[in-house]
Amino acid sequence: MWPHLRRLILPILSTVILLATHQPMHADDDDNDSSDDDRLRHVLLEYKVNADLTMESWSTIDSMPIRSGHRAENTRRWQTYSPATEMLEVAEAWVTSPDGVRHTVPSEDIFTRSAPQPSNMPGFNADQKITVVFPQVGPGSKVHVKWHRLRKTPQLFGVNILETARYDQKVEDTTIILDVPSTIDLQWYADPGVETEEHIADNRRIIRAHMTNIPKLRLTYPTVSEDQFRPRFMATTLKRLEDEGDRILAQVQDDLDPATADRIAKLARSIVGDRQGLEAAAAIHDWIRQNIAYTAVYLNPNDGWVEHPIGKILDNGFGDCKDQTALMRALLGAVGIRAERAVVQWGTLYDPLPLPVAWQFNHAMVYLPDFNLFDNPTDKRAPFAALDEQLINKQALIVSRPSRVIRLPDASPDLFRISNRSELVLGPDGTVTGQAMVHVSPWLVAQYQQDIDSNGPAALLTRKLAINGQDGQGRLSVIQPKTWRDDLLLKANWMSAQVVDLVQKTIVLPLQTGFDTEPLVSNAPLLHDDVTVAPFRLMTGTLDWSVAIKLPLRLKVQSVPPPVHIDTEAGLFDSRVEEKDGTLLITRRLINRRLVTKPDDYLVLKTLLRAVVRAGRSYAILTRETEPQHG
Repeated sequence: MWPHLRRLILPILSTVILLATHQPMHADDDDNDSSDDDRLRHVLLEYKVNADLTMESWSTIDSMPIRSGHRAENTRRWQTYSPATEMLEVAEAWVTSPDGVRHTVPSEDIFTRSAPQPSNMPGFNADQKITVVFPQVGPGSKVHVKWHRLRKTPQLFGVNILETARYDQKVEDTTIILDVPSTIDLQWYADPGVETEEHIADNRRIIRAHMTNIPKLRLTYPTVSEDQFRPRFMATTLKRLEDEGDRILAQVQDDLDPATADRIAKLARSIVGDRQGLEAAAAIHDWIRQNIAYTAVYLNPNDGWVEHPIGKILDNGFGDCKDQTALMRALLGAVGIRAERAVVQWGTLYDPLPLPVAWQFNHAMVYLPDFNLFDNPTDKRAPFAALDEQLINKQALIVSRPSRVIRLPDASPDLFRISNRSELVLGPDGTVTGQAMVHVSPWLVAQYQQDIDSNGPAALLTRKLAINGQDGQGRLSVIQPKTWRDDLLLKANWMSAQVVDLVQKTIVLPLQTGFDTEPLVSNAPLLHDDVTVAPFRLMTGTLDWSVAIKLPLRLKVQSVPPPVHIDTEAGLFDSRVEEKDGTLLITRRLINRRLVTKPDDYLVLKTLLRAVVRAGRSYAILTRETEPQHG
């Protein structure tokens, strides 16, 4: 379901996050894409925490990256660090050949450069990247590297560690050793399957976690974050999630200086005019969307969490999520609308972690408490108050006095709606002339707009017609919503030559809708036999079709598919095809009620999807009436 809107689910790197940095530190970052039986990977992660929450750590990785018969590649390992607060060095690095000869990496093959900004966070940072280039890496060679990192100042959220077994790799042997003063109140958790032990020596807590022989998962379907279903070890000095909000609040400056306050007040009045309430908030959202670009500038240790001054954001004309949230809050406040910071997880982690680890949040939005409404000004294609499927069905931390945890909206199918009304005329030569009007609800506008902006309306029309076997020519008009409450409209007109062979006495007419952004047959890739471990993720929503196909004279409907009605906890599917006055009328409705389906419940969803695909492949049988004889 929703094949047009599904996002590519990329494997997420397992993260070992130390002392709350906005960029997670990985056990060893590499470009390896080898299979689970060619690595012989052993990882030792050691952390020594000081009483002031500064920390020293060592990461030792031994691996055999190249399997016999494969090409030599991937001879690099790298890590990043923040020079303002950290020291990072390569303590050991060598390659052992199959004959036992050790090749130590010379200092000239260890490079320090500026760290690139992540592709999903355009902007600038002050981080550095150390890269080790290993010599003589071939089949059977063993690569060894040991990193030494020193945290010189404590981080904003104290100690936070989250280590998750990646699902796209087999975990051979990973050991985590945490050495903490017994006076520090640190809590830890390990999932079943992770061996743990703890003892006290010399007034220090020694916590050991061991992951071994955790199999690789070859997932072929969309799922949730691996932090939700793979074995994990985590530790934190935070007592509650609300503590994270309180610490952020202690770092920010909400009171504006008189000059900035006057500037914001004048700007807010010019934006909203005589609008009030949510209409005023929507106008401010649109102004930020059009005038403040998304750019992240991280030059100080807490820049990932503490917004820049409001005046600076306006002067720059750019900012990251927290900056855009801060500016919107200031503008809303200037017109009397209360707005609070909401810290959320923009991604596929839907369940809270067992401990209040700081890193289950990665994004800032606006919350309007008087309307119980969230807004995401960072999403430049989304209307006001519209959230995507990765911002629902999960917790949100409201950074306020006091901070509190609430829920983002549930994944209601009514929020994600698409309706398609199409009229097709089948000509005597099998040519189809059609027109369609597709309504896209506000919560889906961003996804559709991205496709339209990237490829253009003409390409979208051509692609969707081809999927339905109606290659041809036409025009697609995109009618933008007038307000944040309105639908996006797609109006299509087209002609496809000789779609149906009308020469035969018995004619097979596929019951396709022509221009269909969500064709039923596109759900076929969602039918799987291997949903046994990881949850299945599928966007909730409601799809409606009303299609009329006008038939040529002297064509008679011999048979149509029987009606379909399935209504389960997973969803609903109704399909009816009937003939009336020479026109085939197709009415369908598809509702998906679950965003995340547990493996034990997938069979019910699969039954629904199989009926959907079968209906998408259905057809009507037509026959030609015998022409009357004269004379």
